[in-house]
Amino acid sequence: MSDNIKDSAENSKSQEYKNESKEFFDQLANHYDSSISGRKSKMLHGLVIKTMDKFEYKSVLDVGYGNGNFLIEVLKRKRVAAAGIDLSEKMLEQSGFKLISWGQVESAFLLVAIAT
Repeated sequence: MSDNIKDSAENSKSQEYKNESKEFFDQLANHYDSSISGRKSKMLHGLVIKTMDKFEYKSVLDVGYGNGNFLIEVLKRKRVAAAGIDLSEKMLEQSGFKLISWGQVESAFLLVAIAT
């Protein structure tokens, strides 16, 4: 198999995986926090933040931002520039609701983008 055909097949498979992931999280968005995935993810946040606290940092990029839970927890502890990127528009929509209900949007610099 030539390298071009192999690369094309890999790119196609990668795009297929992205589409499946986006679809999965779009469907899960409204009840993500109560789902198994959401509960497991939230448990990991504390461990990651505890590790982060060992270092000085001024900014955070959250790839796989989802509904914003992780960055909101970071921003509650430390004033930093924060950015999140995710495939799921529905998860990003949920993050908007969370940020508004948190009420600290003005004091946090947060950039959120949809991955393509």
